[in-house]
Amino acid sequence: MLVKIDKKLLSLLSIILLTAVGRTCAQEAVLSTSTGTAIIAIFYSSHTRNNFINLGWNYDEYIGYIKKNMDSIGIKYEMILSLDINEIARRYKLLILPNVRDMSREEAEILNKYVNTGGKIFATYQTSFRDENDEYYLDPVTGLRNFMLSGIFCVKFVSWVGMPPKCAYIKFVEDIGPTHPVRKELKDLVRVFRYTSMEVSKLDDNKGKVLAIWYDEDKATPSFPQEANISLIEGNNCIYCAEDLFAPENVHNKYVKRLIKNIIEYLLIQK
Repeated sequence: MLVKIDKKLLSLLSIILLTAVGRTCAQEAVLSTSTGTAIIAIFYSSHTRNNFINLGWNYDEYIGYIKKNMDSIGIKYEMILSLDINEIARRYKLLILPNVRDMSREEAEILNKYVNTGGKIFATYQTSFRDENDEYYLDPVTGLRNFMLSGIFCVKFVSWVGMPPKCAYIKFVEDIGPTHPVRKELKDLVRVFRYTSMEVSKLDDNKGKVLAIWYDEDKATPSFPQEANISLIEGNNCIYCAEDLFAPENVHNKYVKRLIKNIIEYLLIQK
């Protein structure tokens, strides 16, 4: 039996459908190129994986958890297994380095070239703190432990902390108000759950913009002295977080997920 459909109703339904599709396409365009391919890459570090195995940690499970949660917040991305400057500069606007703690000097050099060409980096926790042999990276000037990507992060290593009540809350600084893109849909405090952080201070040249600082579990006590109380900083074409936001203990929280998404979207709109 044929069912007659009112032409006006059909026209209205078509408009609604096209509008919905248009909105979806517009949202995806922020995270995709015009061809629909991802402009974000997550670096799968074989050096970090190998040294995780030596420590009895499951790197593939960790990466799988990251992928699952990136999918859950609607971020289009690709996994890359190596760093080729021509390839990453041509294809990707943003590289995500989730606790890539073991890195060769060659990889660090490529990443420095990448940001110098305008590429953006979102890095967390111990990224570039050790070399491919899991040895601490020693700053050639001071001889002290530091990040290979210190110049990109605009911070230097001070110490490591991993005990309550320290580093329970990421607190946005006063001038990062509710209208700042990194703070979209977030209050001034974001709870994290590992009580773990790299204690870092700004480089001597004082470059970089501190976005957030650390507070203890009581929400009232700064976790470190003012000069080394950085949880989130905007560096050289980069945002660095001193804790691993992607760790399973943290990323299950909807506000941590929102912060990750905000950081990614903010970096994508920077020139």
